[in-house]
Amino acid sequence: MVLYLQANYCGTFAIAELNKWQNLESDNPFDWDTYFTLEDDIPGDTPIVEINKMVVEKYGCKKLIIQF
Repeated sequence: MVLYLQANYCGTFAIAELNKWQNLESDNPFDWDTYFTLEDDIPGDTPIVEINKMVVEKYGCKKLIIQF
């Protein structure tokens, strides 16, 4: 599983997964990727070590991509 660590405008973080089904539809109205938010409002001062530990334990994540 690949998850994305995304920065929110309010200074918190979110963990999201790419919406894989969006790209399978031929009449897709979107020209951009969409994501499912799995975790939201993670405090901005949370160490990356704790975030990484959470996604491995909770979701079995093998790759965490940092998007800012």
